[in-house]
Amino acid sequence: MADIMDTKYIIGFLIGIVIIVGAVALIAGNQPKTPSQYNLAAFAQCLTDKKVLFYGAFWCPHCQATKKVFGDAESKLPYVECSTADGQRQLQICIDQKIEGYPTWVFPDGSRLTGELSGEAIPPKGSLSLNDLAQKSGCTLLPNVTSSSTTETLVATSTATSTATTTP
Repeated sequence: MADIMDTKYIIGFLIGIVIIVGAVALIAGNQPKTPSQYNLAAFAQCLTDKKVLFYGAFWCPHCQATKKVFGDAESKLPYVECSTADGQRQLQICIDQKIEGYPTWVFPDGSRLTGELSGEAIPPKGSLSLNDLAQKSGCTLLPNVTSSSTTETLVATSTATSTATTTP
């Protein structure tokens, strides 16, 4: 009788562990992503390909923060400098486009998003998120494939597929 009770407690304990682990995994999977979790080089290239333009000024702290979100992919951004070298006037291209604040993202249909792009998973009120930019541009935020476990899974899948297709 004692063995049956011990078995019930062990099974109950194991079921409880499985439920807790599952709940933690579910909650973790629903967390907003941070910029480092995305392939921002591909995203910046897509913005360029879709003729989205990012107008800013070298002296603008919000523009600098927006560029910083993209990290190493900053050089791929479709950036248009609006300030003269002395920082005192606006260049003609930005006057013609009626750029009144920085940073401003202009889309091919003429619509705009203005404000600092936040690097936070949940941006502060008044800031733009990568999701805002993705939704407006039609560019997809692809996951960054840098973790060794993801790479190992991709290599294993690729190897299994090629083995399966080459075996007579």
